[in-house]
Amino acid sequence: MLSWRLWDTLAEPASRNPIFTFVRDRRKPQPKLELQSSLFVRLLWVIAIVLVVIGLIRIPEMLIYLFQVPILAVTFLVVSPLLLPLGAILAGGYLVHKITERIHKEKRQFTYELLCTSPDGALYANWSFATGILHRDGWFQWMKAITLITYRLGRIAVSVIAVILLGLLVLGDGSIGFSEIHLIISLALLVGLYYTNIQQSISLSLMIGLFASSLNSSRRDANIIGLLTYFLSQLTPFLIALALFIVLKTTIPQTQLIDIVTTIITFSSIFIIREFFVILLWQGLKHRLNSSTDNTEVITPDTSFPSIFGTT
Repeated sequence: MLSWRLWDTLAEPASRNPIFTFVRDRRKPQPKLELQSSLFVRLLWVIAIVLVVIGLIRIPEMLIYLFQVPILAVTFLVVSPLLLPLGAILAGGYLVHKITERIHKEKRQFTYELLCTSPDGALYANWSFATGILHRDGWFQWMKAITLITYRLGRIAVSVIAVILLGLLVLGDGSIGFSEIHLIISLALLVGLYYTNIQQSISLSLMIGLFASSLNSSRRDANIIGLLTYFLSQLTPFLIALALFIVLKTTIPQTQLIDIVTTIITFSSIFIIREFFVILLWQGLKHRLNSSTDNTEVITPDTSFPSIFGTT
């Protein structure tokens, strides 16, 4: 799958590439600014603590609500992995904005044309530039790590449930039927979609950001076009999946086996449609940046980036 191959170039980028490192490390905060920021944050914490103490003295009943803060924090930590798919989609919109903004800044400074004169071609240069933006802050590493951990835990949970159900079937437990099989298939598909969501969302956001930036339009227009295209590409698969679910449910006589098939088609359609968008945008991006390569092999951190992009 193209989205998986592109994801490998994003998750493990060519860290020695000069364009990538230049964008990722450019304009890091100076030590003096970091010290001032640290002092400011500490001052805010002191003010907050003083206000809390004064509030507890004046209104002792607030102590009850204060004890609920750790409970809410634990609840958020437990629920947050389930919110990561939405977070990945929103992060993709942020990336589209940052990529169009930064590339138009390079164009205003008349450095974008110089960037595209890279010996490896404009496509490779633009992709390295966008990957540098992706890795500029630490949020992507955290999102990738938490998603991978949650995915592995979900896969283990599904495997354990499947083994238990299989064991009960072997033992001749008559209570195991299509409903339990339907449940395990649904859980497996959900776990798969959970992991592929971040792959496809981030890949789409980089391609859409670069595609919008390549248009002969202003920064504002490129931002609007990019964001509308991105969120439309995210919403459309779910709308089509919902339409498929309704059509299958209303036009085909329902049995337990048909219910399982309907679930598989509905969930699979989300991934397939997103993958279609990835392929379509990749071809469009290659055309916009005058690239003729058809090579999309997965690369490893120790190989050079041109192995996926080739030359133009």
